[in-house]
Amino acid sequence: MGLKELLLPQEAKFFDLFEKQADFMVKGAEALVEGLEKWENPPEIRRRLKDIEHEGDKVVHDIYEALNQTYITPIDREDISALTSSLDDVLDFTYATVNHMVLYDIQKVPVPLLDVARMLKEQTIHLRNGVVGLRTLKDRAPLDRARVEVNRLENQADEATNRAIADLFRPAEGKDPFFVMKMKDIYNYIETATDKAEDCADVLGDIAVKHS
Repeated sequence: MGLKELLLPQEAKFFDLFEKQADFMVKGAEALVEGLEKWENPPEIRRRLKDIEHEGDKVVHDIYEALNQTYITPIDREDISALTSSLDDVLDFTYATVNHMVLYDIQKVPVPLLDVARMLKEQTIHLRNGVVGLRTLKDRAPLDRARVEVNRLENQADEATNRAIADLFRPAEGKDPFFVMKMKDIYNYIETATDKAEDCADVLGDIAVKHS
């Protein structure tokens, strides 16, 4: 066994952990979409998302523990930290969306909210594909493709949430001002989730450039 092999006992482990974290991020987005499609027993939907978020947090802890124990890492340490944090942010704001729907006692899911949730789900799938592509950094295609698609979806989500918020504030007889403010807050949470996905795609893109 050479010196490099002795110094890099956990190189493959980082990629395994990144993919595991990305899987929980996708599961969170999938659970959000499934929950919004039916919106039956909202507290149970929130519990499911919280469980997924909790599992994702465990992986974050494992990544930082591996980082502290590894002398030489497969990618720059700051990139490991940035990628871990950005993946975690996507899942956190995914959970925050459904959490606030339950806290605000939202009884009916607006169509634009479900539309944006589906965009978020698609973003997470592209991000997971990009994370898998970290194993073969000489081939930038998976990471570049993830960046392009996630950014495209973020633009769509931004337009959709802007239209939805504008509709909320259009004068209408009998409109509940408290509902308006609650939904504006919820749209901001899910829009932030899509923004964080874009940030994550940018991290992947930066890693690809460094290793090209």
